[in-house]
Amino acid sequence: MSRKFKMNSYDWLEYRLSQFWDSFPPLPALRDEADVAARALALTHAITAAAAIKLRESRPDAGSRLAQGKRVAAARGILASLGAFHSANVHPIVGSLYSIACHVLLEEIRAAREFREVWAESLGQRMSPPASDEDRLVADLRDGLVTMAVYAAESSFIAHKFNVLMQYYASM
Repeated sequence: MSRKFKMNSYDWLEYRLSQFWDSFPPLPALRDEADVAARALALTHAITAAAAIKLRESRPDAGSRLAQGKRVAAARGILASLGAFHSANVHPIVGSLYSIACHVLLEEIRAAREFREVWAESLGQRMSPPASDEDRLVADLRDGLVTMAVYAAESSFIAHKFNVLMQYYASM
């Protein structure tokens, strides 16, 4: 008797997306803005990471630590991919990708802060300082926002996305 493994559609699509992403060559150090192939590869990495984030947001278990960790890893993948090149002429899709990545990081920072606050309240103590994981999230977010701010000066669309993120950050 053979055992069949049943995979739901989320798992199947996530598996296929992961295979697709793993098939990409690594990102080279992009020094030449004119290297169209390298820029296209970086953009392909970033778009695939954004697709992974959006897929994981729609999963029934989207709130699990594993799913959140995968979303954070994909957000960092977007920032690393897009951080490989800078250009004076930035396409609005880059602003959308930065926005997706920064929003994931903001959500994770918010969740970490809420956890620390609830934990401290339950113990009747003051809230503890951030852990190194949270500090790293904040540093990654800061890097993404700094780059978005530069691009916002060139694109009203990116400026709008940046302002929305800054309003959300200020409300935390």
